[in-house]
Amino acid sequence: MTEAIPAPMNDSVDTELNALRELVETARPLPMSASVVLNKSDILVALERVQRSCRTAFADAHAVVQRGDEVLATYQEKADLVLHEAELEQERRISDTEVFRLATRQAEEIRAEAEAEAESLRREADAYVEGKLSSFAITLEQTIDAVRRGQERLTASNPFAEAEDSGSHAADVWPPRD
Repeated sequence: MTEAIPAPMNDSVDTELNALRELVETARPLPMSASVVLNKSDILVALERVQRSCRTAFADAHAVVQRGDEVLATYQEKADLVLHEAELEQERRISDTEVFRLATRQAEEIRAEAEAEAESLRREADAYVEGKLSSFAITLEQTIDAVRRGQERLTASNPFAEAEDSGSHAADVWPPRD
């Protein structure tokens, strides 16, 4: 009996990260600059939604692993029950060793099947979690890179930055004189 790992109801982490990326990409540009103006509260709200989505994804992954453990326990109980029944059968029919051997073999096969199924579920759960975490890490790194580039552009294109460093006033450097 192979039980499939449930797919997430939606890819909310990706959706929320894409919404955050869209906030950065569609932000109002600064005049004569590659920089943009971002609303701090909008960014914080978007980050909170990403964080909530991550918690949900992690909880879903934990539920998958827990379900695998439950399946393993169920198969273990079945295997233990078959072994117990085999022992009882052996006691009742001590002279008939073939029945005992068959029951033991079947119990071992069921146990091996249960262990293989549990291991398969565990590998699938691990792969699922690893895939989600990798996807999240890549998207988050891209978003962080985009924000850093925006900050660097903002700093690099700020005509007042040099004036602040040299002690001049904004009126001394802006507007530029020909």
